[in-house]
Amino acid sequence: MKEFSKTTDAYRVIGISTKHLPHDDLIRLESSSFSSQNTMVLSRDSGFFVKLDSDKVKPLLDMSDFFNTICLNAYESGFKMIEFDDNATTYDSIPLFEDGSNTPIGLEHLINKYIVSLSIEQDGYSKVSRQIIEATTKHEATKKALLGECHDAIGDGAEFTETGMSDANGSYKYSVSSCNLIAQQDVHVLESYFV
Repeated sequence: MKEFSKTTDAYRVIGISTKHLPHDDLIRLESSSFSSQNTMVLSRDSGFFVKLDSDKVKPLLDMSDFFNTICLNAYESGFKMIEFDDNATTYDSIPLFEDGSNTPIGLEHLINKYIVSLSIEQDGYSKVSRQIIEATTKHEATKKALLGECHDAIGDGAEFTETGMSDANGSYKYSVSSCNLIAQQDVHVLESYFV
C-alpha cells in the first residue's frame, strides 16, 4: 500500500473542543447526524466530525454565529474537516461555554433584548407577529423568534429556508421583517406592552 503515501486525495482536519459550542448547536449536530439527508456530520461518543465543503461553508441559519465563524475560519485556514471533541484543544480566540449553556463564559452581561417582527403566511393569508427576544446577537434573536413560532420540530415538519422557515410541512412560512436592538432605557416600557 505504498500508493497511500503518494495520494493527493487527502485533507487536513483540525481538533476543536466541544466547549466552544453552545448547547443548542450540540443538540442540532446530534439530530442532524441521524438525518437521512445529512452528509456533512458524523456523531461519535465524545463529539462530532463536521466536513467542510466549499458549497456548504456559508452561514447556517439554524446554527449559532459561533459555529458558523469557527467553520468559516477553519475552511479559510485550509482545513476540510473539524473534529469537535470533548478532549480536543481549546483556543484563546474562541469563546467557551459551560455545559448546557448558550451564553459564552464571561459574556453573560452582554445579553440584549431585541424586538423581532415576523411575517407569517398560511394559505394565502398573512399576518405580522412581534416579539421581544433575549439574545446575545441579532442572528440569535431572529433564530429564536422563528423557532418560537414553530409547531413542528426541525427535520420533522419544519425546516430553515433561504428566507426564514417553513413549518407544518410547508403550510406555514415565516420570514423576518425586522430585528432591532432595544435601548436599555426602553426595555421596561416596551415589555409593559408585550405582557
